[in-house]
Amino acid sequence: MRRLCAALLVLGLAPLAHAGVLGRNRLHIVSQRLAERLKPATQRALAATVRYDTGGGWGTAFVVQQSGGEVLAFTNNHVTASRGVGARLEFRSPSGAGTAVVNHAVVEEVVSTSPELDYSLVRARLSVNRPVETLQISARPLASREKVVAIGYPNALQWARSGDYDQTVAERRLIARGAYGSAQQFVQVGSVLDGASRLLADPDPRVSHRSPQPVWSTALNTTAAGGASGSPILSAQDHRVRAIHWTSSGVFHRSQLRLDDPAFIWSSAAYAVPMQRIVAHLQQQLDGGGVSTSSRAAVLQLLRSAR
Repeated sequence: MRRLCAALLVLGLAPLAHAGVLGRNRLHIVSQRLAERLKPATQRALAATVRYDTGGGWGTAFVVQQSGGEVLAFTNNHVTASRGVGARLEFRSPSGAGTAVVNHAVVEEVVSTSPELDYSLVRARLSVNRPVETLQISARPLASREKVVAIGYPNALQWARSGDYDQTVAERRLIARGAYGSAQQFVQVGSVLDGASRLLADPDPRVSHRSPQPVWSTALNTTAAGGASGSPILSAQDHRVRAIHWTSSGVFHRSQLRLDDPAFIWSSAAYAVPMQRIVAHLQQQLDGGGVSTSSRAAVLQLLRSAR
């Protein structure tokens, strides 16, 4: 899967409300015990963030709307490029050392997509028609130094090499024998390095994974690993999704961050597409007839809820 070098992300907590649980700017493997210690809003966010399985790889997606047995979810364009229709969204909940699949949905339509914004909105049908958690989106831009929280499904073994997250003794043992892989959620508190957005060439060090298309990006101080592409970036202020992670310069330790160096910020950090630009593109698609009849009402409702 293309440049699945992603900065895990999701859910905003009240400004550092979980600092005592998560710690600032640290990654945590989501376990049942950890989930139980988080605030209800964060617990719901964990449930709304799903693993996007293409059959040959995976990314991250997040659900923003449910109507009966159908859901709308966002992920990256480069994730759906691997597989759109027919891909599987896996709803998981913490269980023991990993996460257990409690439901899934199969993608029936890529409703809207853009390589320049590296996003896709997909419509999927649930295997079991029951209520699922959803996240709200916001068209408000992120500000520099604003706190964000993120959840995703990265390749945990890459994190093990970086050492840039809190590991229990039990977790280190599981990682050592390869028990952690693609089925674990990570949660991280981070912040925005530069609230301005610019067209950015993909800095992924893996040349074969680089996108030829520059993407509108905001810079973050979150770390990254393959598999978290499509993770939602939520403001810690209002708990709404403000951006979607799409790439990073690779796995790096937070001590390497040079926050006073603009050249570093725009070449060696993690990057997300502002939801403000995605909402504007979706509106253009809707107004220009680029959204199918079967999805128009759902997209219109989604846009009305964005603020």
